[in-house]
Amino acid sequence: MIQKQRVPLPTFFHVSKTGGETLVTLLGIPKDHGTARSRLAAHPDLRNTWKISIVRNPWDRLVSWYFHLRRHLTPLADMRAHVTDLGKKAPCYVAAQRRLKMNPVEHRILAERLPFRRWALAVLNQPCLYTDPHWGPCGSQYDMIHDEHGTLLVDDVYKFEDGYSDKILPSILTRVGRSDLIPRIQVTNNSGPSRPHYSYYYTR
Repeated sequence: MIQKQRVPLPTFFHVSKTGGETLVTLLGIPKDHGTARSRLAAHPDLRNTWKISIVRNPWDRLVSWYFHLRRHLTPLADMRAHVTDLGKKAPCYVAAQRRLKMNPVEHRILAERLPFRRWALAVLNQPCLYTDPHWGPCGSQYDMIHDEHGTLLVDDVYKFEDGYSDKILPSILTRVGRSDLIPRIQVTNNSGPSRPHYSYYYTR
């Protein structure tokens, strides 16, 4: 019997709120928001792997962050209606199902109290107060995947807007020999009703 050769899984540098939890859940890899710089310094062997990351339009990403921070306020029935069995294994969904409040705490408390535009203005007008942790709403996607000299540290960077579910994920899964997972693709983070285009929230 000929055994199928095992294809190494990618090293995924997870920029928050870019749909990465779907990939983490599908492939069963650890969720890690560490920067490429810090992770490669701690584990030099990762340099020899296929290193990938996903980035997202920052305006869209900020809207996603706002609703993520308020997820514990979403009715459980709405969450269950929009997440299938695979999605229910995603770390963020498990936390929301248990009614755990999301981190970072400072951002969440502000998001609980303010409508989106006021929250966004408060955060963006004083980013120095909201840059901890580095993966939070004001964290730099650029810094997540570049070194201090501006050198890109990953092999492939995908844009969320370029068809995350129907193009990007299938491509990644196929490359690592897991095309069998393509029919199971879903945005596992979407534990609530679908939202309007992100621009809507900046004009309300």
